[in-house]
Order: sequence, then structure tokens, then C-alpha cells
Amino acid sequence: CGGIINSDQLEITTPGYPNGYPPNSICHWLITFRPGEVVTVSITDQLFIDRAQGGLRSNSIV
Repeated sequence: CGGIINSDQLEITTPGYPNGYPPNSICHWLITFRPGEVVTVSITDQLFIDRAQGGLRSNSIV
């Protein structure tokens, strides 16, 4: 899970989706682009976006 993205279009999903991550999963994605390019990120399922009060920053989308 994770990697470097430098493609024009790509769909990213998480392991176990739509359920939670498997135990001990760590996912880091790096989206790269050239200066002047426009990057659009569309989130189609907001099920895991909201973070509870006191949630861990390491488990957030951004």
C-alpha cells in the first residue's frame, strides 16, 4: 500500500476497502507533478475522512 504517483489519472484505494485497514497497515502516497500543472483530487467515498476528536494526525487524509 502506498507509492509514488506521477500518472495523469489513477484511482487509489486502501487495503480492505470499504472496511478498515488490516492490522499494522501503513499507507503513504506521494503525488508528484511538474510546476504549472494542476492537480485535482476527488474523494468519492468519505466514509473514513472524518476524524474523531483526539484522533491521530498520522491517520488523516492530508
